[in-house]
Amino acid sequence: MFEVRQWGSAVTFALVVSACGRIAFDPLSSDAARPDACTSFGAFSKPTVIAELDDVLANWSPWIGSDEREIYFGSYRAGNLGTIDLWRSVRSAPSEPFSAPANLVNLNSANDDRSPSLSDDRLTLYFTSDRPGGAGGYDVWSATRPDVDSAFGAPAPVAAFDTAAQEWGASPTADGLEMYVASLRTSSYDVYRSRRNAPTDLWPPLALVPQLSSPVDERGIALSRDGLEIFVCSLRPGGAGGFDVWVSTRPDVGSAWSMPVNVAELNTTNDELGVSLSSDGQVIYIAAGAAGNADIYQATRACSP
Repeated sequence: MFEVRQWGSAVTFALVVSACGRIAFDPLSSDAARPDACTSFGAFSKPTVIAELDDVLANWSPWIGSDEREIYFGSYRAGNLGTIDLWRSVRSAPSEPFSAPANLVNLNSANDDRSPSLSDDRLTLYFTSDRPGGAGGYDVWSATRPDVDSAFGAPAPVAAFDTAAQEWGASPTADGLEMYVASLRTSSYDVYRSRRNAPTDLWPPLALVPQLSSPVDERGIALSRDGLEIFVCSLRPGGAGGFDVWVSTRPDVGSAWSMPVNVAELNTTNDELGVSLSSDGQVIYIAAGAAGNADIYQATRACSP
């Protein structure tokens, strides 16, 4: 059972896309009510594809904003600057369909740019890139914006996380005090964590989280808003095949994580690689499919106040 904090008010905005598919921001105010907090959840429903985000080529690693009105993901679709680029779509309300995705051309490069995540205030975007300027291979980069109506500024590597090994994805907690990163520092990708005392502090170096790691790859990490539930995509045995979604819990943020459990209702014989959880904990967004053709799905679970 998990406690999830209530939402506050929100500001959202619409997307304006030019003929070339580039992105601009058009502010729209909104104070739509957010759901009440939940204390426990049932099983997830069967995942369904989000048709408006679909493409003939693969889409991976979705990340839903805390207001549930914008979603970021990596895509191989036409119009990219590199092999895989960061794309974004918005909607006027969580119950409405997403707009046509737009390329985040100001953040992308001729290299791979993928695995986005967003801080809870939606002002910092983290992503993975193998562009020049990092520590080597895939590194964690970030970009900021002064407000949610503005475009993100130029990205920079996050030196505290990056090594000559591969760093894949960066998933922050809602309070901005923890960051989880998958890194290839041994024979497989493992889960690492950085903890800081205040959101304004610099990030300390990453440390292994042994309870969430295994002898095979772990990638694609997302946490509940209260930081007591974590979803990890893993190749570990006991799943349906390929990367599966696993979940672990802890009683409080100072405690160790439990042994991960396979979330069977979300998994298939294909890869489930990349997850993101809505702020109320009731909707999970998943990238699933084969290497050349993956789509973004969502599944819901019931809440018991």
